[in-house]
Amino acid sequence: MLFGDGGAGGTGGFSVIGGTGGSGGKAGLIGSGGNGGAGGQGIPDIGLGLGGTGGNGGNAVLFGVGGNAGNPGIAFANGGAGTAGSGGPLQPVFDALNAPSQALTGRPLIGNGTNGAPGTGLNGTPGGWLLGNGGAGGSGASGANGQNGGAGGSAGLFGSGGAGGSGGESTGAAPGFNGAGGAGGAAGLLFGTGGAGGTGGTGGNASLLAAGAGGAGGAGGLFGDGGAGGNGGFSRGANAGGAGGAGGAAGLLGNHGGVGGAGGFGTVGGTGGIGG
Repeated sequence: MLFGDGGAGGTGGFSVIGGTGGSGGKAGLIGSGGNGGAGGQGIPDIGLGLGGTGGNGGNAVLFGVGGNAGNPGIAFANGGAGTAGSGGPLQPVFDALNAPSQALTGRPLIGNGTNGAPGTGLNGTPGGWLLGNGGAGGSGASGANGQNGGAGGSAGLFGSGGAGGSGGESTGAAPGFNGAGGAGGAAGLLFGTGGAGGTGGTGGNASLLAAGAGGAGGAGGLFGDGGAGGNGGFSRGANAGGAGGAGGAAGLLGNHGGVGGAGGFGTVGGTGGIGG
């Protein structure tokens, strides 16, 4: 493949031990490797809960940057981060160009944004002005009320938006609310795919209402696809599953809107998200 970015890895599934995030895809000769997916969340309120390991970033080939490492999943004991993808042979040149751009604008010229830290709900930062993927949003913390996941960072001209972070779970003895998944970041203005929305927070045993809703997928670039909506959260109690997030809008000149997220499992299944 001459031109194209690797796809982002998917988020690991929720369980006592969270699933491993998917690895990002390898880029074409010109393009960036896909970001690794976040590790799945483990059950946060029992000692056996273990977060999943983040996926590895995809590698660049010639003109591009490697994908970000996937964030670790959070739980009673957090998982480990993935490994960042390797850059192409021009990476030293990119580093030299990025230094003044970073100093003047706080953003690289060619490079990926930074992931929001897991368990903070912080947004991912934007990718490089010219080339690079947005950083993934950080997952929301679990607590009396689950925190919303952070939004994925947007790309510049060429690149994919970062994935939204997963929402946190309501774990208190008193009823609380579950966090929603963060929205996926917008794709590059010319080419790129919108980021996938984050998974809604799992509904704890004492949580109010449904599990958290999935985040909306990011909009595609001019010639790009919209991101997939995040899946609705799983309900551990007697409530409904979370609603799936809406898929992101397609680019102006064609391609496809994002797929809507699946509704979450519960006493009543969550509503699926609308396609972009």
